Parts: sequence; C-alpha cells; structure tokens
Amino acid sequence: MTKEHRSRPRTNLRTPVYLFFPGTDVLVESETENVSRNGFFCRTREMHAPGERFRFLLCLSPRGGELQGARPVYMEGVAEVVHVKIGAAANGFGVGCRVEGYHVLPQSDIRTQEDIRRLLTEPYRVELDRANEVCFEAAVVR
Repeated sequence: MTKEHRSRPRTNLRTPVYLFFPGTDVLVESETENVSRNGFFCRTREMHAPGERFRFLLCLSPRGGELQGARPVYMEGVAEVVHVKIGAAANGFGVGCRVEGYHVLPQSDIRTQEDIRRLLTEPYRVELDRANEVCFEAAVVR
C-alpha cells in the first residue's frame, strides 16, 4: 500500500491542456487525468524532467452542451514538473505538475492552436488576489 503525500485532494477530471516548455517551439497537446488546487496530472509523448517549468493553458468546457452557446473558460499559468511516471501507459510519460500561478482569462477569442501558441509564448504576469494578501509574478525564461 502506498502512502498518499499530497496536501490537497485530487479530482478525476479529463479536460484539454496545452503545455509550452521554454527553449522549444513545440506546443504539447494533452489531457488532464486529475486536478487539484495545487496542480494536475497529464501524459506527454516526450520525457520532461522534474524541476522543468512551463506555461500551460487549461480548457474548461461546459458539460454536454448543457449551456448552449456557452464558451469554454481558459486558465493560463506557470507550472513545474514535480514527478514523472516512465512507461506508465502506452501513450507516453505521466507528468505530475505543481501550479505556481495562474489566472482565468476573460472571454477570449482563442479558436486555433496558433492562438494558443501566441498566448503561451508572450511574457507572463499574473496577480492572484487572496484577500489582497498574495501577489505572484512569474516569468518563464525563453
């Protein structure tokens, strides 16, 4: 039996996520397997080492068309690879990611992968408002 070391509970949630690692021009398309308040787990075809930081865009869509005309909500942020499962499945490497900062994008015009690529390669700044106590700024070096 393995002991659970996470400080926050996880929720099984499969939703599209896009990853952009500095120093590459590859936009990694994936899907979360679970998420928590502090991070998410997804799979990639390429191996990424613990400690690598990257930009992400998580897409939260209304379920099953319940809200006709509703557009997806996008969360943009910076995360760090904290663990990797090698050979976890035939479809690549399992990647556990800790979120360092994020913000919800206003209703946007993200329609294509080129829109996503443009967003994830721009300089990043996010301010988190937790009762006006926390201000976070992250810059991913290209």
